[in-house]
Amino acid sequence: MVRNNPVTFMTTIPSLDSIPVRFWQPEDGRVFDKPYSFDTETALIDTERPWIIPPLVVVGVFDGETAYLLTRKTVSEFLRLHADLRVVMHNAAFDLAVIHQAI
Repeated sequence: MVRNNPVTFMTTIPSLDSIPVRFWQPEDGRVFDKPYSFDTETALIDTERPWIIPPLVVVGVFDGETAYLLTRKTVSEFLRLHADLRVVMHNAAFDLAVIHQAI
């Protein structure tokens, strides 16, 4: 089965170079109608005090076709507009802590 073969799966992912990315604005409204990935990018983690949550730099969201970047000012509205959709996160506990601190 294809989904059990990581090599086959990885070759079906489009090249990131071919996907346009832009900052999402509230006037864009709802842009996704299917599950999407959500990933926070932060300042460096303080290795001497790793319990301190680093500040949010930007959030990336991607539905497999379209990608957007969210800022501290736009993330709440984006999440509100897409609240009924499934969200995929690699490290949800960290991402949610960063978002909680940022908004």
